[in-house]
Amino acid sequence: MAVKYDKLFALMQTKGVKKYDLRQNGIYAAVVDKLIKNANVDVTTINKLCKLLNCQPGDIMEYIPDSNVKNIKIESTKSNTSTADDTSSTSDFGSDTDLRRDDNT
Repeated sequence: MAVKYDKLFALMQTKGVKKYDLRQNGIYAAVVDKLIKNANVDVTTINKLCKLLNCQPGDIMEYIPDSNVKNIKIESTKSNTSTADDTSSTSDFGSDTDLRRDDNT
């Protein structure tokens, strides 16, 4: 399960919004059923819910990582060598080399 909508139903209860109100505002019964079952829904549905409840997506849904999925480690594609010319492209946020050094300490 990747996304849960428990926060949606808690917010609806707080605001006094019923499932019937969702259907009256263009969210079909089948979509409400998907929300109850924490199934995938279209972004358009999320937009409608946020507009109806005057909230942000994070107020109505929560990402739950699958326990059987391994985290992917993203590494820099830049080489470890640098020249004087490389320093001109370094931003205020530091270079990729700085990030690598932080990760390895």
